[in-house]
Amino acid sequence: MTKKDYAQFANMVSVFRKLALSEPKSDLGYIVACNDFAFSMADIFKSDNPRFNQERFLKACGIE
Repeated sequence: MTKKDYAQFANMVSVFRKLALSEPKSDLGYIVACNDFAFSMADIFKSDNPRFNQERFLKACGIE
């Protein structure tokens, strides 16, 4: 995978997190699921590419 692919995945997670946070009644379970999904993807990407920057990916996902 390329840096562009990682960026597209991060953007996808970020959009879903923003949607969950913007709902009148934020669904905490949905937000936690998005976070868990992002962490799982980061683990997979890191095992595929040792130079993959997990911290940067999670930040791009909106997880600080």
